[in-house]
Amino acid sequence: MEKDHRKTLGYQKNHAQKEYEKKNLAIKSWYKPIIESLEASPEDRKLLDDLRKKCSRAIWQAFSHYLYGMANSKGGCLTYCWAKASFGASMNFENYGAHAPSSPEELYAMMSVIEHSHWVVQAIKENYLRQAHDASDALILKSDELTKIAEEFFNNVNLKSISNALV
Repeated sequence: MEKDHRKTLGYQKNHAQKEYEKKNLAIKSWYKPIIESLEASPEDRKLLDDLRKKCSRAIWQAFSHYLYGMANSKGGCLTYCWAKASFGASMNFENYGAHAPSSPEELYAMMSVIEHSHWVVQAIKENYLRQAHDASDALILKSDELTKIAEEFFNNVNLKSISNALV
C-alpha cells in the first residue's frame, strides 16, 4: 500500500512539473515578442554607452574644477603625486612623480590618464610625502579623503548645469 502511495505521489509530482513547464512555455512564448521589442538594438546600446562615457567625463571634469578650486582657495595649492603608476594604456607601473597642475583642465587630464597602484597609495607615509615636498601643513588625499570630498561635491553640485553643458 505504501508503495502505491509513493507511486501516486511521484505521478502527481511529475504531472504537476509537466503542467508547470507547459504553462511556463506558454507564458514565455506569449511575452517573447514583447520582451524582444524592448531590447535595445546594438546601435542603441552603443549610443547609451557613449552617453554614459560622456556623462562620466563631464562629472570628472566638474569634480576636478571643484577639487582644484577647493585646494587653491585661501592661498592653498594642489600637487598631484603618483607612485607605481601607469599612463594611459601603458601597463608599466613604474612611474613616480608629482606635478602642480596650473588649471582644473590640467588636473582633469592628469586624473584621467594616470592609473595608480592602489596598494602603494595606501602604503605611502604621509609625513614622508610632506617632507619630500617641503609642505608640512599639506593635506594628503587618499581614497577615503577623496571619497569624502566627492560626497561633498555630489551634495553641492548642480547636476542640471552639468547636463546643460553636455548639450
